[in-house]
Amino acid sequence: MKIAKINLSIDPADLADKFSKKNDMIFLDSCSGYSENIGRFSIISYNPKIGIRARKGITEVLENGEVVEFIKTDPVELIDMYIKRFSGEAIDEKYSYLPFLTGFMGFISYDYRDYIEEICSDTHDDINMWDVYMMYYDRAIIYDNRDCSYHIVASGNFDDENKVIEDILSDIRSNNIMNNSFSVDIESFKSNFEKKEYMDSVKSVKDYIRDGKVYQINLSQRFSVDFSGDSFAYYKALRKINPSPFSAYIGGCDFNIASSSLERFIKVAGNHIETRPIKGTIPRTDSEGKNAINKETLRNSLKDRSELLMIVDLERNDLSKICDTGSVKVPELFSIEEYPTVYHLVSSVVGSLKESISFKEIIHSTFPGGSITGAPKISAMNVIEKLEKNKRGIYTGSIGYYDVRSNVDINIVIRTAVIKEETLYINVGGGIVWDSIEEMEFQETLDKGKALFKAFK
Repeated sequence: MKIAKINLSIDPADLADKFSKKNDMIFLDSCSGYSENIGRFSIISYNPKIGIRARKGITEVLENGEVVEFIKTDPVELIDMYIKRFSGEAIDEKYSYLPFLTGFMGFISYDYRDYIEEICSDTHDDINMWDVYMMYYDRAIIYDNRDCSYHIVASGNFDDENKVIEDILSDIRSNNIMNNSFSVDIESFKSNFEKKEYMDSVKSVKDYIRDGKVYQINLSQRFSVDFSGDSFAYYKALRKINPSPFSAYIGGCDFNIASSSLERFIKVAGNHIETRPIKGTIPRTDSEGKNAINKETLRNSLKDRSELLMIVDLERNDLSKICDTGSVKVPELFSIEEYPTVYHLVSSVVGSLKESISFKEIIHSTFPGGSITGAPKISAMNVIEKLEKNKRGIYTGSIGYYDVRSNVDINIVIRTAVIKEETLYINVGGGIVWDSIEEMEFQETLDKGKALFKAFK
């Protein structure tokens, strides 16, 4: 493996724009301005060598973009096998701080939960997204927000490392920033719920809570709109309006994904594991006085605090399955985080992984995140299937990486648009508890989607 530090005076989003039409291009974008712990690095890659993608129990293996095998197996188990195969390269210790040194990047959709649990499934799958879409990249361009530097990482598993670096440098020099545009037909904008239907579904959740079947449910609605033009141009508009530490763009496929997620699901470095559940949302305005009141309202909201505490307990339980006894801790509880359009109530849960825990074991013990299902998790997922109209697909799944050192950083897919066949889809949801107010829950979905809608203008 070879790593080269290069001098470039270009914003990482503009650099990513140069590669946005490459095969399976991916941009894991931290968006500068956040703390070192959650917003230091951004990663760009393209033209993966190996691909693992799965739908409805069938896994496809790709080599250089071509399907070479169909297997009825768990795709995440197969990803573990490939990581073991490619993990033997020597790595210069002085670059050990870099987050990703080649490996898999892509997404695990919410519907991957069907590989883990038996959930009743009545919802309509009209988008037909992959359950898992993870590609093995032997190259990466990494941007460090701390000192505004770039590194090129090249593996020697497929091609000579020097050639890979030269190819990337050639692409940087020869490709222009696209500066393309996009168009959205606002007149076609619609939800898969009428307002009254959504509010009635909130009431149904409260009935399940009253009957003791669940304590909390994350209920979502999906918006769609006709879209034309360049999807990366939309992502850049979204990024400008709502810069978030776990943003991402995936393009060069039969679909495109533009995510401005602010929630980390799982981070693994060595034997340390962390999750950062978010629950509780309140709008951010142009008035400093109003914002101060809103933050205190959120901080002291019994409904939001109880909602987050339930999810923290759920996440502690999930991590305890794969962590050393007594190592699971909650170092951060009920913190307020600021974003361009909203404030959120956030906590973190950490632990020390047991020896030899695999990626599959981590995912099967924790996925999907409790903050976007509810509690108890399995009961909550069954209720979601009864009340939501369409399969979630990538929404509330995870985007991120699993590298050759077994490092993991994956987000919760919220504030995310899927663009497929000239339609743009956005899911927005909120946590429902016993004292939820139907009108306010509906409004919260609109507040959360505000940045995604603003990008249309």
